[in-house]
This record gives sequence, C-alpha cells and structure tokens, in this order.
Amino acid sequence: MRLSFAVLAVVTVITTVRTFAEETSLDNLGRFEHAPGTPGIVVAAPHGTADSGTIFLARALAERLGAGVVLVTGFLIPDERATTRINVNRPTEQVRISDRLRILRSPRAEAANARYSMLIKETAGGPLRFFLEIHSNSWPEAAGLVLVGSSRVTTTEALRFKAAYLMAADALPASSGTPRLGIRVAPVDSIRFTFQESSTIADLTEQGFLMELPSVVTRNAEWVAQYADVLGNAVHHYLKDR
Repeated sequence: MRLSFAVLAVVTVITTVRTFAEETSLDNLGRFEHAPGTPGIVVAAPHGTADSGTIFLARALAERLGAGVVLVTGFLIPDERATTRINVNRPTEQVRISDRLRILRSPRAEAANARYSMLIKETAGGPLRFFLEIHSNSWPEAAGLVLVGSSRVTTTEALRFKAAYLMAADALPASSGTPRLGIRVAPVDSIRFTFQESSTIADLTEQGFLMELPSVVTRNAEWVAQYADVLGNAVHHYLKDR
C-alpha cells in the first residue's frame, strides 16, 4: 500500500512538472486573451498575428453581439528557411518552405489547441450555444468573397444568414469606397474548407460559423471597421430569429 502511494506521488509530481513546462512553453510562443459576455455565445480570433485585422474584427463583433471573446496572438515562428504557424484552433502546425506547405501534429500544437478549447468553454460560461471564429486569407479565388463554414446549420438557416448578410452589405455607403464582398455559406454553397476540418471547436458548439474574409479588407482599417458593422448586424439578426 505504501509503495502504491509512493508511485502515485511520483506520477503526480511528474505530471505537474510536465504541465507547468508545457504552460511555460506556450507562454513563450504566444498569448491568449479572453473576456466573458452573454453566456453561451463566443467570438474568437485564433490567428491574430498571421491573420491581420482579425483581432479588431473579433473584438468589434463580440461587442456588437454582447458575446464573450477569445483572442490569440503569436504562435508564428519565422526563421531563415521557413515560417511555422502553430494552428491553435486544431492540434497541428504548418511549415511553409517557399511554395511547399507541410502540416504535422506536435505536442506543442496539441497543448495550444487544448488551452484554446478550454478558454472557449470557460468563456462560454456553460453550454456553447453559438460560436463564431474569424479568419482572413489571400486566396485569389476568394478575393471578393466572405466564405462561411458552418457547424450544425441547416440549409434554411444558411439561406437566412446569407440574406441577412446581403441586406447588411447593401447598406454600405457607396461613397466610402469599401468593396462590396459577396458571400458563400455552407451547406448552401460549396467552399474550399469545412468548419469541422478547420477547428476542433466545431465539435464543442451547438451551432457556429467559421468566417474567412479577404486579407485586403482586414488589413484596411476603414474597410474592416465597415465589415465589423455588416457582419455584426447580419449575425445579430440571425441569432435574434433562431
């Protein structure tokens, strides 16, 4: 019996030391920020450094919706040969060398994803009823589009959100010079990614959207502010009618 307790004590100490080391390592790689809001609704930007402008956009959307917010910066590691991004919203990291992209699973990526998932659940303050994850991209084929992956959203609901977005986008002042982005929403429209493949939070939420905006918009302070209003109004109307 004494031996069993001794073994248990040693295992506990090793586990504690390993957990502390992982936490310290993560803190050296990036930063997590979170704040609560309406229970069950969370907005997040997991690639705040790589996806320029998404921190501002996520904050603005959370404020408009009264939602909790989770923001992540860092986790981007450049060197002379390659740029590595720890994905945070999934337990992988990607290494880009010239035009080649390699994706692999790693302990540090798993630890970052575990903390992200924990903070999403903590910020929700109960069951995660609706989750909104914000990203940007520089895909040529999506230069004029908002792409929306969805989780547990019906065709009818996707069409309703699409209509709410188009109505909000129509209100953009022509004099502002802000480009009017079209929209594709799964499962109504075909897009190049799925929420489930892109973020582990798809399995935690009752319903949600993963949004990709063109980086040419998110990097422009005036344009991204306009789209914070457009998307905020669209999501607000969508949630109100759920």
